[in-house]
Amino acid sequence: MKSNQYTYSWLKLGFLVFAGIIISYLLAFSKTIDLYSQKKNDNSVLIEVNKLPIIIKKLEKTIESNEKSQYENNGLDSLTSRQKTLDLFAIASSKFKFSVKEVSPSYNSASDSLNYELSVFTLEGNYFELLKTWNYIEKQIHFGNIPSCRFFISEDFRLNTKKLNLIIYVELLKNKNKQ
Repeated sequence: MKSNQYTYSWLKLGFLVFAGIIISYLLAFSKTIDLYSQKKNDNSVLIEVNKLPIIIKKLEKTIESNEKSQYENNGLDSLTSRQKTLDLFAIASSKFKFSVKEVSPSYNSASDSLNYELSVFTLEGNYFELLKTWNYIEKQIHFGNIPSCRFFISEDFRLNTKKLNLIIYVELLKNKNKQ
């Protein structure tokens, strides 16, 4: 009889251990396993996010090389490049409130394979509109770049007024071989 009692005790103990394992899995281990798998997925997303600056730099270099090849392929002559720049100012003047006060003659210089042409444009308006115009022109110009700009105030002593001006220097690049 004692052997049946021990067998029953062992079965009872085995059942309790098995039930304890199932209950502990359902209450604690399942959440731990879920959190571990979620952490693993989050780490993979973080690795992808950490690669984004490298991907962005590669894309910027690709865009820059495409723009340089566009400069070389276009071979813009002086009249065409100035006309395209003036067209950009005309489009910008329909979007923003400013006036073109002066268009200075262009300054030319040459390098081994490139001609540089520096055009100077003077705009007049309020500060925010001039900033928006500057940003717009800088983003839209694909055949040159804007190396610098300068704000200054002009005074008209006869009318006793002050006006804000912006000088934009536009550098146009041209390939000597295409001309």
